[in-house]
Amino acid sequence: MTSFALLQEPPTVDETVTLYNITLEEEQVLAQFLVEYPAHSVVQPGKVLRFLRARKQDLELTNDMLNNHLEWIERVQPNKISAADVDKNAMDSGCWRYLGLSDDGSPVVWVQVSLWNPHEYDNTSYEIYVAYFESMLERQMITNTFNVVVFDMSGWAFWHASYLGYIKILVDIAQNQYPERLRRVVLVNAPFLFRSCWVVIRPWLDPVTAAKVVFVSGVEAIQEEFAMQNISNHVVPMTYGGEVDESSLVIPGFPTTGGAGEEKKEEVQEDDDNEEEDEDEEEEGLTF
Repeated sequence: MTSFALLQEPPTVDETVTLYNITLEEEQVLAQFLVEYPAHSVVQPGKVLRFLRARKQDLELTNDMLNNHLEWIERVQPNKISAADVDKNAMDSGCWRYLGLSDDGSPVVWVQVSLWNPHEYDNTSYEIYVAYFESMLERQMITNTFNVVVFDMSGWAFWHASYLGYIKILVDIAQNQYPERLRRVVLVNAPFLFRSCWVVIRPWLDPVTAAKVVFVSGVEAIQEEFAMQNISNHVVPMTYGGEVDESSLVIPGFPTTGGAGEEKKEEVQEDDDNEEEDEDEEEEGLTF
């Protein structure tokens, strides 16, 4: 199965296996996989390698996983999603924001549960929302192949438990559509009432993913975890002892070059141009 959408993927670190520290054994397995499943030869080699690693180099399981991924790519087309395509209630909430890169090049995204408003859009819109961010995060990678996700759980409420189906969508996208991308998932200041939900969520994670999840509370512990992930304070919000004023963060926060920020910048510029035209028209119509 070859996805037309897959053939139009933007350039990413997956174009080669250079950053993946591929072993000789993995090179041999990758070559064997493409011989047995030649239809996947159009897939970026780094992506094939990631899927092989996610399925512990089992060729048949990797083929099944890739086929599922191609179907998802064809249906959702994440690389074509722009900020304007995301549900306005979801995007404008600021629940998800890109913070920048760690010192060693891992994209860092900040998710504030207190701003999560799943009751304002359906699960399909949520899938598009998450897919947009995953695709954009992948495009920020230059020297690293992993990202860090910081979930601020301090706003978790009882009613959020009604939307665990949305979280299951998030887990599926992270594990099955973007495998071998997570470096760390940092759950910050999780309230006690979230623990019962975590008991439900954890079994959805494979052991490798679950091992990347860490709970931390308090500024000192958060700072220590960020330091372990090479995340400097210049990309860390002040609420965690960093240097970034939260009120200065834009939505969704990606760089203006080739990203969603460019779309937002263009929209603002267009609005400014329209205002100037309106002012010119008003001045032309004035009589003194």
